[in-house]
Amino acid sequence: MSKKDPAARDFWQGRRVFVTGHTGFKGAWLWLWLRALGARLAGYALAPVTVPSLWEIVRAGAGAEESSIIADVRDPARLRAALGPWSVSGPALVVGAAALADSAWLEGNAASLECSARRLDALLAAAGFAIIGGAGLFRLAEHDDAANWFEQLCQAGILTRRFVERPKWLRFGLPAAPRDWERLALALRLRPDVER
Repeated sequence: MSKKDPAARDFWQGRRVFVTGHTGFKGAWLWLWLRALGARLAGYALAPVTVPSLWEIVRAGAGAEESSIIADVRDPARLRAALGPWSVSGPALVVGAAALADSAWLEGNAASLECSARRLDALLAAAGFAIIGGAGLFRLAEHDDAANWFEQLCQAGILTRRFVERPKWLRFGLPAAPRDWERLALALRLRPDVER
């Protein structure tokens, strides 16, 4: 869908859109695209990980119909308050309402993510990475040889995020399935080829 497409503009013009993760790289680009299509935007995300960030540039052009909340989606009370009385499609409303109302699911999901984060931290530490932090679905790690690790992991089909302004940093997403954990563990056991 292009911003030059009249149907796209007609669909998004004036529509309220709640974007989670808008301070990240992809979220900031989504925000720009939706802004160009005339959407009324509200964002909810953690503070940007990098300085400078794309979000800082995007935020500079914010209109009156745009709002940004810096908070953690794992805080259900704050997220509920931020969503407020937004109109949402029927299926999304049912799924979202069920998830937010299910405190056992929220706690279980938070515990599962925390467990996965600790597991990923252990794998990365064993490969010589220092854990800087992270949130939700990713971990931020530092390694003196991050550029070579990035290349090696890409060759193994594992995508990480590099930071031009922080060349020793890599951001890892939490693996979703057992086979993804196995693939990552295997790739991290291999030493990066420093001579590339």
